[in-house]
Amino acid sequence: MLVTINGKESDILPDSTIQDLIRAKNLPENIVIVDLNGSIINPEDWSNTYLRPDDDLELIQIIAGG
Repeated sequence: MLVTINGKESDILPDSTIQDLIRAKNLPENIVIVDLNGSIINPEDWSNTYLRPDDDLELIQIIAGG
């Protein structure tokens, strides 16, 4: 199933949730913000938010700096 992640088309498994995607990409869950089709998805909703073909995701990692 094709989705767009950070501007690049990616093939993911059907019936994947946001949680599945975050784990497959080995991203630290406590510092990631997920924008799905223009809406920020709360981390507590990741496990029950299923991705669909042609979804557009932005995965943003929070990095501390000074």
